[in-house]
Amino acid sequence: MECLRNDVKFSVIIPVYNGKEYLFECIESVIKQTYTNFELIIIDDGSTDGAGEICDHFADLDERIKVIHQTNKGLISARKTGLDNANGEYVIFVDADDWIEKNELEIIARYLNGNNVDMIEFGFWKYYKDDLVDERVCDLKCGQYIGTDIWNAILHCIYNKPCFALPISYSLCCKAIKSDIIKDILHKIDMRITIGEDAIITFALLHEINDMLVIHESLYHYRVNCNSMIHGEKNDKNYSLFREQLIKLHDFYQESNDIEYMNYISLQQACWQDGNNIIRNFIIPTIHDKKVVLFGKGVFSNNLQRVCNSEGIEINAIIDSEDVYRIRKLNFDIVFIAITISGVVDKAINILIENGVSKNKIKYITFDMLG
Repeated sequence: MECLRNDVKFSVIIPVYNGKEYLFECIESVIKQTYTNFELIIIDDGSTDGAGEICDHFADLDERIKVIHQTNKGLISARKTGLDNANGEYVIFVDADDWIEKNELEIIARYLNGNNVDMIEFGFWKYYKDDLVDERVCDLKCGQYIGTDIWNAILHCIYNKPCFALPISYSLCCKAIKSDIIKDILHKIDMRITIGEDAIITFALLHEINDMLVIHESLYHYRVNCNSMIHGEKNDKNYSLFREQLIKLHDFYQESNDIEYMNYISLQQACWQDGNNIIRNFIIPTIHDKKVVLFGKGVFSNNLQRVCNSEGIEINAIIDSEDVYRIRKLNFDIVFIAITISGVVDKAINILIENGVSKNKIKYITFDMLG
């Protein structure tokens, strides 16, 4: 790693909508950074639980913090507001229920010494109900990718994995991005989108950047929280908005004659023609004509229930770790674990086996299995 570059200024942007439970931890993880040349911009997007007052409290204590209050307009709008007020050379996004390593900015600044890249991609830890379940790093090798090397490396990974999964994280929170680039991109994104925002922005980023540095240090702590600002309501209208944005990207890159990128966006359109494509293609064939019990009561479970209802598949019961004891009295062919995080799935399997469920009756699918 290079020597510390002290002259680079970061703009750290935290959109906040309620969620005061984790807000102290989030903000403190930023203001206690070992690297001090940064500004922290907090956008209170119409919070009603006192989160806005917490933000103001921190701003009174630290002159590097700027708090902007606005009526509730959603995540993309809040991020745009933050970018409009950002003066740093690089932007770091942090979600209000997550936190970052105390030396995240220092590590990035060291890599930027002699590497004036458009974007740095780093790893993250994932937590479920405050339990660490996984660590994720980019599938690409560490190092700098320039020009066509970016897409050559990405496409090589995509075409050698099922479901055409990107080898880097969709999340903007695992990236340090040059301000002028992300500002230009974000102002082209439809503010009404409430699902897949980061995916859309990442697709555009990968086309617009000229170079990218991949590091395998994990610097971000991501808390899976279904009530988070980043988890929009998954209904047909919101899926339609997501697909519309993909089509716009496709048409734009078609005009620029970028065939490889256009083809990838086409693949993504195909995957999102139905927002529940994974459920219909991978899960429904497994549970069709079976007596099914679902383990899990989160967002994925809700989507699975909705698709099952539309397909005429009856769910006998829905349980989780709190009431798993009920499984002993239920009649079923399959227990489907409606969770997609591999570490949590492993725990669920053990819980079910401990409660008398035969392992051959337990079915599941994780995003790792898909790509």
